Formats: sequence, C-alpha cells, structure tokens
Amino acid sequence: MKKPLVISILLAIAPLSFAATHNLDGRTLTVDELWAISAPGEKVAVTPEGWARIKASYKAPIDAATDGRDIYGLTVNYGALKDQKVAGASVEAEPNRSASIKFNERQMRIQAAGLEPYFDDRISKMAMVIRLNQMAAGYTGMSEAAANAFQEYINNDVCPLISSRGSEGANDLSMATHIGLALMGEWDVSYQGKRVPAAQVRKQLKLQPYHPFGMDGISILSNSNVAEAQSIAAVKKAEHYLALSPVVIASSLEALNGNVSPFLWHTVETKGWPQGHEAAEAVLANLKGSYLWKKDAKRYLQDPLSFRSAGYILAAAMEELNQTKGLLNTAINHTTDNPIVNTEAKNDRWYSRANARKLYTSP
Repeated sequence: MKKPLVISILLAIAPLSFAATHNLDGRTLTVDELWAISAPGEKVAVTPEGWARIKASYKAPIDAATDGRDIYGLTVNYGALKDQKVAGASVEAEPNRSASIKFNERQMRIQAAGLEPYFDDRISKMAMVIRLNQMAAGYTGMSEAAANAFQEYINNDVCPLISSRGSEGANDLSMATHIGLALMGEWDVSYQGKRVPAAQVRKQLKLQPYHPFGMDGISILSNSNVAEAQSIAAVKKAEHYLALSPVVIASSLEALNGNVSPFLWHTVETKGWPQGHEAAEAVLANLKGSYLWKKDAKRYLQDPLSFRSAGYILAAAMEELNQTKGLLNTAINHTTDNPIVNTEAKNDRWYSRANARKLYTSP
C-alpha cells in the first residue's frame, strides 16, 4: 500500500503535463488555441488540405510569371523600386532562381533593423504559427520549404529575437523580417532559455539550410503576423484581468456594506445590456454566503455610482473582449499580404471578364 501513496505524493508535487500537436488548416485556428500553442513544448502539423493549398498558392504566381506578367515581389522589386526587374519569366530556372534567392536574402538583411527590448518567446512563436496557418489558408504564395522551415522552428521552440522598437511604418516590416533572417541562420534566437546564434541552433538540430525563394521574401516581411501576436498577448492579459474583476467588485461591495440589488437578475434584465447578466452573475457568485444578503438598517438605499454601475462597466469590457477575439480569429485565418494569392477565388462575378480584372489577376 505504501508504493501507490508515494506515487500519489510525487504526482501532487509535480503534476504531469503533456504537450499536444495542433493541426493547422488555415481555416479554424482560434485565439485560445494559438495561445495554447505558444507555450513551450506545443507542436503543430499542417493538415493535408493545408499542404494542398500551400502547393497551389506557391504555383499560382510562378505560373503567372511565365505569362510575362510583372508579379510584385517576385519578378519585380517593391515599394519605390517596383519598376525594377528581379527575375525573368521562368522564375524556377537558372539564373532566375539564384537571382530570386539573392534578392530575397538581401531584403531580409535590409529590413531587419530594430531596437531592444525583444518580444518574449510566446509572441515570437505565435507570430510564426500565424504565418504558417496563413500559408495553409493558401493566401501567401510561399514555398513548401518556407512552410517546413517555420514548422521546424515552432516544433523545436526556436524563437527568433524580434525587436519591439524600430518598425518601418504600419506594416511592421522590420519586426517580421527578423524571423526570416533567423530562418536563414543569420540572426539570433531564444533557445532553451538562452540567446544563441540561429546558425548554431540549426546545426545542433541538423536542419537543412533555408534560402527564401520566390514569394517567400515579401511574404515573410510584409504582413501583420507580429502585430497580431502582440494583440493576442494583450487580449489574454485583458482576459485575465476581467476574470479577476468580479472578485474585486464583490470584495468592494463587502467592504462598503453595499447594496446587491443593482446586480440582481430582474434589475439587469431591464437594461438590456450586452453581457450584463453574465457580468452580474459572476459578481454575485462571489457573494454566496456573504453578510450582504442579510437585512441591515445601516446599509444605504443607494451606493455611489462607481459601485452600482460596476457590473455594466465589466459587461462592456467583456463584450469588447469578445468582439476583439472575433476579429483576431478572422485575421489569423486570413492575411494582409501584398500581393494576394487566392487559388479558390470566384470567377463568376459580373466583373470577372472585365479587362481590368484580367490585367491584375491570373486566370
């Protein structure tokens, strides 16, 4: 009988935790799952449907280039240099392939500038997961090699150091570019609690060299995955504060000898406030057994506004949090890329045969 007791004591002291593998399909990733993935040890796998979209997405701009089209970030430069040629029509053939890789690597070195402090590992990992999921959505045009490179870093908890200051404009180019530079082995990463050169970690893990090709470059640096990761970290912090708020409100009412009537169902029902009942019931749940439910001649008929309205303020914050999570759930399964790749686009719109549409899109 002693042996099970010893085992039980050990389990109580050091509870078991099991890392999970999360499937990315580019369609169903949520803020809550993404936050869970960002913890150390959590891994990801792209679904077969996701891989099919990655392959089709990569092929679309490559094929479009063979028609002689100028593809932003693929056959021509971008920004103020968009009229400069980068590679010829047959992008996968030499010397175009080497020219594309050289261009992409140069862009990583140019854009990856910033200042400390660096974001923590969870933001870095989330940013990579977001980008991989958006690849699986089929919107980025990135290569299978890029998807594999991202997945290797995610699954080994190799987190590129991303400068939190020094962004170039609204699309945080310099932030996301640090990920690309680290994938190339030319920057530092956080690995096993230490800052180490990416090249050293790649060698230790026996990872094959990664050279960004085709749309990889512009799709790594010109998107909002880091900003989305920051937003999710802020949401989870707000979620934590809101979970504590009913306890704070209830404690404040007890300290005041306050009136519970503003939080009762029949009172809240008259307001029609979104999340009003949920907020009020959360407060009241912390007052079970409280002396406030007993009659007290010294209790005021009406408390100060800040007390009797606390439930509605909490409700408004809860509603805003839900809306924010909804927007972020949409964002992480879509993309902010330029140019856009969508191999499942509709071709039956009234404007589908318009010359302008044909000029800027591939059949």
